[in-house]
Parts: sequence; C-alpha cells; structure tokens
Amino acid sequence: MKVKENKILEISIMIVVFAAVFIFLSINSVTADQSEATYLGTDSCKGCHPTNYELWDETSHGIYFFDDSEWLYNDVLTDKYVRCGDSMLPCHTIGYNEIDKGGYDPAYAWDSNENAHLLGIGCENCHGPGSEHISGSDKKADINQIVDHYAGSCGGTDDAGCHGGTRQYGDEIVPGWEESAHANEAPEYAQRVDCMSCRSTEGFIADAEGDPLTEIPEEVTWTITCGACHDPHPEATNTNHYQLRLSEDEICEACHYSTSSLGSEDVHHPQVEMRAGNVGVDVEDTTYMVDVNCVECHHYNSPHGTNASEYKQGHSWVPQPEACVECHDGVIALPEYNITTALEDIEEQHENYANTYATVSPNIETMKTKKAYADDNKIWTKTGMNDTYYEALWNFGLATADGSNGTHNPDYAEALMLDANTKALEVIAAVDSTPIPEDDGTPGFEAVAFIVAIGIALILLRKRIKK
Repeated sequence: MKVKENKILEISIMIVVFAAVFIFLSINSVTADQSEATYLGTDSCKGCHPTNYELWDETSHGIYFFDDSEWLYNDVLTDKYVRCGDSMLPCHTIGYNEIDKGGYDPAYAWDSNENAHLLGIGCENCHGPGSEHISGSDKKADINQIVDHYAGSCGGTDDAGCHGGTRQYGDEIVPGWEESAHANEAPEYAQRVDCMSCRSTEGFIADAEGDPLTEIPEEVTWTITCGACHDPHPEATNTNHYQLRLSEDEICEACHYSTSSLGSEDVHHPQVEMRAGNVGVDVEDTTYMVDVNCVECHHYNSPHGTNASEYKQGHSWVPQPEACVECHDGVIALPEYNITTALEDIEEQHENYANTYATVSPNIETMKTKKAYADDNKIWTKTGMNDTYYEALWNFGLATADGSNGTHNPDYAEALMLDANTKALEVIAAVDSTPIPEDDGTPGFEAVAFIVAIGIALILLRKRIKK
C-alpha cells in the first residue's frame, strides 16, 4: 500500500514540475519573441490584413507622405521628411534610429534604398516590429499590441510622442492632451456602467458604434484617450475629418450634455443645452453662435512657423482668443478685431457673469437652507413652493454648471440666473411667512408607536412570567 502511495506522490510531483516548466517557457518565449522582433515595413502586413491595409491607405497616415514628397514650408519648397532640420523623421518613419531592429537609419538619405520601405507612418509605428508576428505561432503574443487604445502610441508617452502631450519650446511649455481633463482618470464614484460612455475610452467607442456596454469589461481605460475620438482604422464610409468616430458637430456633444433633469438638486455638464438656449423654465429661448462647432474655439492650433513663445496646440481644449480673430477678422470693422479686442470681449462677458452670480448665489444658498428648515418643521408642503424651488435650482444650475462663465451663451446665462433669483426669493418669502404648527399636546405618530411598542412588550413579558 505504501509503495502505491509513493508512486502516486512521484507522479503528482512530476506533473507539477512539467506544468511549471511549461508555464516558464511559455512566458519567456513570448518575451524573447517580442524583444527579438525586427521591422519589416507596412507592405509586409498587406497580405494578411488587406482590409485594414486598404483602410489605412486612405488615412492621412497612409497617404500623407507618399503622394508628394515636397511641400511649401514658410514659402520654401521642402522635402516633407527634412523640414525643420529633420524634426519630422522620428515620427514619420518606421523604427527611427532602431537600427539593431532593422528600423529607419538616419545615417542614409531619407529616401535611400535602405530606408525606402520604412517611410511614412505605418502599422509598426503603432503595433511595434512585426517579424515575430509574421513567423510566430501565437499571433497576438508575438507583437507589441497597443495598450490604452492608442494613448501611448499617439503621444501619451515619452517613447512615442508624435502627437505630443505637453511640448516644450525654448522656455515655453505648451500643454496638450496630457494636461487636459480628458487625460484625468475618472473619479471613483464615476467608474460605473452608466458613466462609461463618457468617462472611459472603451465605453465611448462602444456608444459611438451604437452598441453601448452593459457591464464593465475586465480591462477598462478610465480616461478619454486619442483612440476614443479618433478611429485608427476607420471604415471606408467614415468621411469625418481627422478619422473622428463622429462628426465634428457630434463628437463633443456626445458627452457634454446634461444627464440631469428638472427636479434634480444638481445639474451636470449642460454645455449642449446652454448653447441651444432652450431648456430653461420661464426664460425666453436665446441661441448663440449656432454655426460654430465646439472645436472651432476649443481646438485652436498655431500655424506652422509660429514663434515658440506663441505656439499653441488644440488638444489641451483651452479656448484661445486667436480662434475668435479667425472668424471675426474682417467682419467687425470698428474697432479692428484682434487678440486684444477678443480678450476684452471675453473679459467683459466674464465680469458681467461674475457680478450677476455674486448677487444670485447667496439667495440660492439661503433658499436651500430655508427648504431644509421647512422640511424639519413639516411646513414645506404647506408653502406650495416645491416646483418653484426646483425650477430655481434648474435655471441656476444650467448657467453655472456649464462652466464657461457665460461665454457659451451670455444673454441666456444672465436671464437664467435672474429668473432663478426671482424664484429663490419667492421660496424664501413663502417659508418665512408660513408659521410652524404649534404643539397642541396630542401625541404624534412616533409617540403613539413608542407607547404601543411598550404595551406589546409588557403583554409578552406577562405571558412569559405566567408560563
């Protein structure tokens, strides 16, 4: 019997050892494959991925550096690859300076035979060197797959910052996507299914494709990365600019609308409603800049050749006065419209907003205090002001939660706050004029319930004593 037990033990040990060796070799073989991979050029991907290749070939990444190798830069005809002292080469070639992996070799001419197959922005710029992917048995394991939906490869890391996060020009630091609210991780309270479409990349993509997520996936990116808005492999039917998943009219509005409704204590991100100017209560509809997309103000990029100290890029989403000048220059004759006058207009709007806010906000807070007081003293329903209270909160919330200090729709923001102020004063007056019911000595419900409970306890106790 003991011999049999020893035999079973030996077999068990051998199984464990073989399993451990198998797992070790599997893990290390993947690591070795990835580290030993070399660059092949985008044409090597075409045979197995013809559809993706054709879609890529129609994107800016696919055509920009192949249709014409020269362009005008500061009025000088320049090779696209060598403008700005070769500054385009690291991003616009495959495997730049990774010579040991067969990448682009800057020692040769940019269009030399050695480099010709590595020109442009191809599959391996994002997916990593592909030799082991082509020859290996585990196709997914044998290539450096994109993580975080292209945040890293597009510009979220120091290793591949082609579309830059924060860039430095001389002593000037120009913020980009990394400095924007899109790059901030969603707070813990928002990391749930009903917030995913706007607070996670996976959720946004699923919603944009018409198939919203109903549960949180095992791996989720709780930021809005490049790949949320931009489709790296857009369908041929996608005619949106910059490979956007939705049109420029829709892409921002997909998230920047209010998820609140009349009757809520708080209003959340009502930018769409404020631009439309038609959802306030008892306030006249007021539209503003109806033909202007969000990106026209929030995505201003400096022209090529701008001085370092004046350079600005759009993915920080901070609106710039230069964007105002682009539209208004030549339209407004007197005074001449420029950055200074644009800033003066914006500052005037903000000052008007701040003055009205300073008047209305204390009354809104007082109204909330009065409601709490009325609730505690059971006189709230007798004031008959429930609708007025929530209408005041709604109008005030639209104007303030919008976050633009009135700029999205200045006249409408002003009208909303003033109406909210009128309603708040009505509620305050109604509570102040409603007397608190006097105690006539009749026991209330709580007292009656307490007395009944004591009576039941005494009855049960008496029965138990009798037993």
